[in-house]
Amino acid sequence: MKKRIIIALIVIAVVVLIIIVVKSLYVSYHEVTKELENERIGKDLTINISEEMEVDSSFINKVVHEKINCDGTFFGMIDDEECKKLVEYMSDNNLVIETGVYIINQTWNAEKIIETLKFREK
Repeated sequence: MKKRIIIALIVIAVVVLIIIVVKSLYVSYHEVTKELENERIGKDLTINISEEMEVDSSFINKVVHEKINCDGTFFGMIDDEECKKLVEYMSDNNLVIETGVYIINQTWNAEKIIETLKFREK
């Protein structure tokens, strides 16, 4: 009788341990996949604004919508929604991007791009 009770307790302990391990793996898996959903992988883009260029919101719209290739500007490779936000910000504040070389990642949101670029009033 004692032997059966001990075996039953061991079985219960093993089952509880298995449940704890499975639950831990399940939670860990979902935490990792949730983090990966927020990760965006893209390449760094070098944006070269020369003195003779005036990069305002209409210029970026042309690059994006007409798919023109301007040497050193990769605005067409930025996410469409984020590019719209950048254009809206520049248009609302009457801004142009200052001359310089900027490195941005194509997966950045508009806020991060705006923080990186330097602007002046048009």
